[in-house]
Amino acid sequence: MMPNSLDLLSRLLCPEVLRGPAQRLKQRLRIRLGRLKAMTSLEEFDRELDRIDRHSDPETHVRLLGELWLNHPWTPPADPMSPEYRQAVMQMYFEVSGRSTYEASVNEWVPDLGPIEQVHPYSSGSSLLLGEHLMAVGFLIRAMGLTPGMNVLEFGPGYGNTTIELARFGAHVTAVDLISNYLELVGKRTQGLAGKVELVRSDMLEFRPTKKYDRILFFQCFHHCSDPVRMLEQMKDWLAPGGIILFAGEPITEGFPVPWGLRTDGMSAYYIRRFGWLELGFNSSFFKKLLTTQGWAFQVHQSMDVNRISLYLASRAR
Repeated sequence: MMPNSLDLLSRLLCPEVLRGPAQRLKQRLRIRLGRLKAMTSLEEFDRELDRIDRHSDPETHVRLLGELWLNHPWTPPADPMSPEYRQAVMQMYFEVSGRSTYEASVNEWVPDLGPIEQVHPYSSGSSLLLGEHLMAVGFLIRAMGLTPGMNVLEFGPGYGNTTIELARFGAHVTAVDLISNYLELVGKRTQGLAGKVELVRSDMLEFRPTKKYDRILFFQCFHHCSDPVRMLEQMKDWLAPGGIILFAGEPITEGFPVPWGLRTDGMSAYYIRRFGWLELGFNSSFFKKLLTTQGWAFQVHQSMDVNRISLYLASRAR
């Protein structure tokens, strides 16, 4: 029997922050040591997922997925900034997901999130999970360099945990998400912060700002963007003077085997295959080159806690 979807989502939506680069390093070491189960076909992978889904314990589910790797051969085009490269990435997505199209409003589905009292990670029953989440949010907010009254554009607010902290501090937050379930939950949780939070239902690529922002935040969501090159390009005029874009807890790693593309570790491939989510990863050298090429100056902050979560801060180069 497959574990409760909400329970699994609560645990699997956080690995980039809570496990992050350290988890991916361990995975690369397992591959070298032959400890990962490399699935060489989608049929074999599906059979293994069916076996894993029979475990009702979410912790076991997570552990078993972490032992898988989908070996799906892919040779990308030469220019990772070209439309042809993006088309090749999406073609691989179609092959792995089993879908013939990708529409974020359809494919980035989440189940009913339950009552407001069950917001993750407070409902997880794990003090470790809660503590690491709070440390990650604290690390992020500290690096933002906020002052009360700043305008913050937050993509993918999820449960609204970061949204609430920013608004309580005095920031004016525009929270953009395509998933109505999330926006409804965030709306309920921010009722006591009148005038501080604006909720917008939109795909990040289709969002059109009506004002300039002091900070733009991607916290574990940029890797769901189906055209990251275009997204970075169109944000050039969105920042106020001195503004910063932050990429937090994103799968940007030195060991990613291609400039950017589909992740095929067990957990990522599970959500691509089972739910149709788009799960991208980035090679850190390419990501830095992409920022520089498009006229962004950047800094990289690395937390020594929470498994060394990485944080990229980008501003317009002078």
